[in-house]
Amino acid sequence: MLLVPPVLGWAAAGGGPAGAAALFALGTAGAFLLRTPLGVLLESPGHPAARRWVLSCAAAAAAGFGGLAALYGRWGLLLMVPPDGGALAVALRNQRRRRAMSEANELVGIAGLSLGAPAAWYAASGAWEPGAAWLWALCALFFSGPVFHVKMLVSRRAASARGAPVEAARRADGARRLSLAYHGAAAAAVAAAAAGGAVPAGALLPFGASAAKSAWWAARQGPGLELKKVGWQEVGWTALFLAVMLHFSR
Repeated sequence: MLLVPPVLGWAAAGGGPAGAAALFALGTAGAFLLRTPLGVLLESPGHPAARRWVLSCAAAAAAGFGGLAALYGRWGLLLMVPPDGGALAVALRNQRRRRAMSEANELVGIAGLSLGAPAAWYAASGAWEPGAAWLWALCALFFSGPVFHVKMLVSRRAASARGAPVEAARRADGARRLSLAYHGAAAAAVAAAAAGGAVPAGALLPFGASAAKSAWWAARQGPGLELKKVGWQEVGWTALFLAVMLHFSR
């Protein structure tokens, strides 16, 4: 989720100067790594190592994005500060409230990370275009799917445990229906966008495949959950999404 959106945005824009790519990578890495030490400082304001990491990461972010603005005129990246800062603020607030693993927090984080696509588009080309917004939407839709898929698998695992309460079965059924509904709605939304010419028709391929995946797992019986296996499967689905989107962004 950190790497794929910027790669797609850069490719969809037709590429850009190598120096701009290096500065964008530096700024993105610094901004991403900033979250963890900030979270530590919220819990322990006097933590010396966290302070050093905050300063280092902030310096990297400032050097990367500041260099893009000063050397390549990419001042429009300032428009990304409010949404990215808002996503970071929500994540830190939920961390303090011990809700870091909630669905809402994960979806906000995914939406924030997906902003890497339009940001990279602009960093490469120096122009904001409608395609950048559509690419953000596709990334956010695709990467939100595993939130519901994995919850379905985890809930079913809990419901199949010996002595599991009746509520566990109800939660598992609710998670199953939610995963099916989300993946179906996401595929339908992409199909509608493709029919309107906003996105390539081929973009529907990874979303249709994800919907089929969700339906297949929803129809299975028993726990059927191996976390490592599920994790590597999601890497495979992400590789499919990246390959298809790179092909149709040419």
